[in-house]
Amino acid sequence: MLKNVTSLDDADNLRFDSKAKLAWLGYGDGALGVVDTATVKQIADVKLARHPESYQLEQNGSRIFVNVPDAKQVAVVDREKRGVIATWPMEKFQANFPMALDEPNHRLYIGCRKPARLVVLDTDTGKLVADLAISGDIDDLFYDAVHTQLYLSCG
Repeated sequence: MLKNVTSLDDADNLRFDSKAKLAWLGYGDGALGVVDTATVKQIADVKLARHPESYQLEQNGSRIFVNVPDAKQVAVVDREKRGVIATWPMEKFQANFPMALDEPNHRLYIGCRKPARLVVLDTDTGKLVADLAISGDIDDLFYDAVHTQLYLSCG
């Protein structure tokens, strides 16, 4: 049986939490919706400062790292508490859209457009580890844990 969740306007990113069997959906002016995949019903919301872009779920933890470019921040959400537990400012590096997570090494890779930089944050502290020049207009990035390589799509 096919079902729709229709109350989540401007929805554009979806992640599945396989342990909890929940779908997390970025939407609206600033929220992550929590959808029970068994009933296909929205069961909770996590309010954010503005509209979320890319976000990554820890596999061995309870955090979600969320790019919130219009608020110039990365929000850290606790999946169990269903709330924001930290915000990391993105003042120097803005237009933070794509993101990838290297969970074992505590690294969060963020693609920024203003200026065109790859920003690396420590996931324990939110502190800047590195930033590297990249081509403009980054659209997506992927971390390959097997080969420990990062792939960026710019253009």
